[in-house]
Amino acid sequence: ETPLTPPITCEYNFSSGVVHRESESEEDVIGNCSNGDNNWRSCTKNYASKRELVSSFDGTLVPMTIVYDDDNSDESPVDPSHRPVILIGYGCYGENQNLQFNPSLLPLVKRGFAIAYCHGRGGGDLGKAWYEAGRLYNKHYAVQDYLACANALTRRQVYVLGGSSNDTEQDDDNDNRKGIFLAAKAFSAGGVIIGSAINASPHLFQAVTLTNPFLDVTNTMSDKSLHLTEHEWDEFGNPVDDEKAKVSIANYCPFANLRSQQYPPAFLVGALDDENVPFWNPICFGMKMRDKSMKHEKVKSEEHVDVLLHVEEDGGHHLHGKQLGVSELEVCFLLGQYARWKSDNGGLSGQAK
Repeated sequence: ETPLTPPITCEYNFSSGVVHRESESEEDVIGNCSNGDNNWRSCTKNYASKRELVSSFDGTLVPMTIVYDDDNSDESPVDPSHRPVILIGYGCYGENQNLQFNPSLLPLVKRGFAIAYCHGRGGGDLGKAWYEAGRLYNKHYAVQDYLACANALTRRQVYVLGGSSNDTEQDDDNDNRKGIFLAAKAFSAGGVIIGSAINASPHLFQAVTLTNPFLDVTNTMSDKSLHLTEHEWDEFGNPVDDEKAKVSIANYCPFANLRSQQYPPAFLVGALDDENVPFWNPICFGMKMRDKSMKHEKVKSEEHVDVLLHVEEDGGHHLHGKQLGVSELEVCFLLGQYARWKSDNGGLSGQAK
């Protein structure tokens, strides 16, 4: 199982050393383990993956996984060094970054997108210490790790996606970012990380998609009447009784730190019956984000700011029964923003279809 391929059940013959897909014919033999010729590529349909270590702002090495379609049989093969990229972040509760099969990513990958996963601090990818390094008063490190991955993708994408370890990094300036389309994506508590990241460096991203995102940390953690507030104090802190937690949250809270600057286009999703993250999180954040963008001096008076809000009546936190429809809207939003960005930049990064 990978983010781009569903689980495959196989049978291994200890006598012959041959692996078969379960209940399939002899023609579906995957490989012969005894001679080392394990052609698992036949199961993954030309999808490729890379794992990179990115240096965060304090020198900590942060793992980043990148998956993409490596099929070069097309007459116009996609150059891996110029793919549009979606960077997914979470970094909370000590949970590993979810690399399970996600069919909603396939329409994007088939059109030339690469999907990157930041395994930042606050998650559990490197053990308990990795979680503690991004929890409570250290939550800002999870944000820094995500920004480090975003910087790595925009600054030296040739190395990350298609080059070799001998490639040299480019200078970190805006000219080197013009050829890169980077979108931020998160679900639930991952909204804290991505929301804070776009406040700190909105110029890194050309689009943002957040599903049932937790964005108003300050007010939520201060209201005991909400469903999970006291439970969440262990992760984010209690700003009512703990002054250190109050200051820490104030420094990264996505909603509280929205300010007058040019934000990237955003697609925000909520659900009226979401008990984990109240639906007003994406609504209030989106309204304030749009207003702050409109007040920025670089936004011309005749321009509009793309902040799209979609609220489901039911489905709960995980949008049960609604995932397909929401995913379709998200894909359309990302493809539309990429097409607009490509047109505005004279066809740069134009390999994606």
